[in-house]
Amino acid sequence: MTINDLPVLAAIVNSGAVRLQISTYLSVLVPCATLISCFSCIGKSPMVFNFVAANNLNMIGNGVACAAAAWFALLYVVDFHLRPLPVRIFLGTILLGLCMFAAVFKSISYPWTPGLVCLLCTVIFVGFLRTSIFNRKSGTGGNDFFRACAISYGSIGLLTGIAWATWILVADKAWNVATRAWLRRAHEEVYDNVWEDGELVYETHCATDSTHAAIRAACLQASSIVIFSWGAPFICWFVCLVAACFCYVFARTAAKLNDSGTEAGVASVQRVLKGCVLAIVFMLGCLWASVQVAGATVQISAAMFALGCASISATVGWMLLEVDFAILRQMSVQGQIALNIMKVMKSDWMRATMIYGLNGFIPIMVALDILRQMQRRTCSSRRGERSSSDTQDWFTVGGRRVVSEVSLWNWCSILTKVNMLGELFLAISLGSKITYVAFSWLNAELVALGINFYT
Repeated sequence: MTINDLPVLAAIVNSGAVRLQISTYLSVLVPCATLISCFSCIGKSPMVFNFVAANNLNMIGNGVACAAAAWFALLYVVDFHLRPLPVRIFLGTILLGLCMFAAVFKSISYPWTPGLVCLLCTVIFVGFLRTSIFNRKSGTGGNDFFRACAISYGSIGLLTGIAWATWILVADKAWNVATRAWLRRAHEEVYDNVWEDGELVYETHCATDSTHAAIRAACLQASSIVIFSWGAPFICWFVCLVAACFCYVFARTAAKLNDSGTEAGVASVQRVLKGCVLAIVFMLGCLWASVQVAGATVQISAAMFALGCASISATVGWMLLEVDFAILRQMSVQGQIALNIMKVMKSDWMRATMIYGLNGFIPIMVALDILRQMQRRTCSSRRGERSSSDTQDWFTVGGRRVVSEVSLWNWCSILTKVNMLGELFLAISLGSKITYVAFSWLNAELVALGINFYT
């Protein structure tokens, strides 16, 4: 390459498509590289987990998690989304840093949390690009943006899978007896500190079925850390490929949304919304399954619950970003399916489900909205949008709209249904636990009778 080629190279780099592809690629690459280098055996995961276990940072992790929640609430109060772009980047970086430190400090109890935070960062970074830089106002279509995301996720997932497979073949680290012994030696500090009453010796405490519940729990916790440390690249590969598939579907769907002004476009939007609703229902099923798995292993249950919540949030976020609200309002007054959906959404059962799910967050949200209104009134951060009718209101304009809406609800019927939902959830939860106890009793009875098959 000669010096005469530099202007051509600069023009290529500055083109919108190349900038979009590079931005999405870096948004996915940096968190995935952090996951592989810091929280997998290919990188420094034994050193990280050993350091956290040796210094007993679990309680500090609780404090950092509370600080992250408080910082998130503060960002809401100060109208984070209205601040200049450099300020948003700075404040958001602090929030992500707090979340990452909290996840690392809590990694002995929840080994999957650092990986989950890294993978969620890819979604957060991509969402930031879509809302702040490559949005519809800049002329970037949804199909172009999500196609670039699909390429980025797919290529990085492919590279991660190749790197993991190469490491396994070259270093001879397939999942076998020798590898498990190597992992236990590498995570020696974890085994020394995971049990509160002493040091775990694998051959003595974990290789045999211990009757001590605390020892069994400590062995399970240590093995979860070892398994995640070895399989983190596989998790990254799998999630990247799934995200690439989702982005590809979103890109194909976004192309149909470009013609939403026509009758065929409205029909396309209806099909898209049906698919999103089905995806959300499927993820809710995953959340329900995670509750049932809780009787077997809390680690799998928590991971499934977090993954389901993240998937639902990503689907809802895509709907909010890409679907025009004018089309939604048009669809809400025409078509039998849309009318049925609106009836379901406005039913007392749906409202009771929302109240049951939010429960303790409702007074927190009310308090934050009042603080946000006080901040706006004091700092005049939204001077151009305020009117004389809301300057003395306790709530913001959006908050007052919600208060006015819920004041018309039939709260006697809704709270009765909340009680019924609570009783139903308690009955099902207890029933699932009783099932394990009943089958354990049946196993003991079958063994006593000398029957050769067990449940």
